[in-house]
Amino acid sequence: MLAQTDKKTLWKTRIEDYRSSTEQVAAWCERHNVTSGQLWYWMKKLKNESTNLWKLLQRSKIGLAYM
Repeated sequence: MLAQTDKKTLWKTRIEDYRSSTEQVAAWCERHNVTSGQLWYWMKKLKNESTNLWKLLQRSKIGLAYM
């Protein structure tokens, strides 16, 4: 079983591949032996993590500006 960080790396790569393809979701997923639900889940999960990190960095910058 893959560690969580390995899963994230794997899915980041898969999502980049999907986005760079011209295939529809169903065709891409079938070719890569994953479900569309898995693809959408990881796209949302990684987007949310990225957004949360950005918000945290922005708050840190704001806090530093007042010091």
